[in-house]
Amino acid sequence: MPNLLLCLLLTFYQTADYRIDLGEHYKSQKQEKPSGYVETFTIKDAEGKKQYIISITKVAMPSVQNLPNVYGAEYKQALLSKCGCSITSATVKQFSHFKAQEFKIIRNGKGACIYSTTKGKKLFSITYSAAGNKHTEEKYPDFEKVINTLEFL
Repeated sequence: MPNLLLCLLLTFYQTADYRIDLGEHYKSQKQEKPSGYVETFTIKDAEGKKQYIISITKVAMPSVQNLPNVYGAEYKQALLSKCGCSITSATVKQFSHFKAQEFKIIRNGKGACIYSTTKGKKLFSITYSAAGNKHTEEKYPDFEKVINTLEFL
């Protein structure tokens, strides 16, 4: 029983902001920003081949500034002006532990999804992509299993 518990704990990746089960095979990189960070995870299969990428961006808002309404038109326009992409759809998506605005985008001919949500005074953006639009769609069930383990603390 103690070995099982240890194995379960090792599969979860946790920061002070969130916890996520990425499985056994992934590589991570974190870049600190003035008001937050960008943490990128490359999810691999058992042979080490890249399957898809998840990036989690956190922006902490000053106490005097309101959080953006991630479900509003202004937020969508701000995203468009920054991402250099086109948005093919925008829908609200409910995951196991949070609700987010889902933006399906095309950037440089490749499909990706951006999920925006807030927790406390923090804005989180989760980006999911794989190699090419078709591969992103094929790997979505794998991504959805992982994203359903994401829990903001």
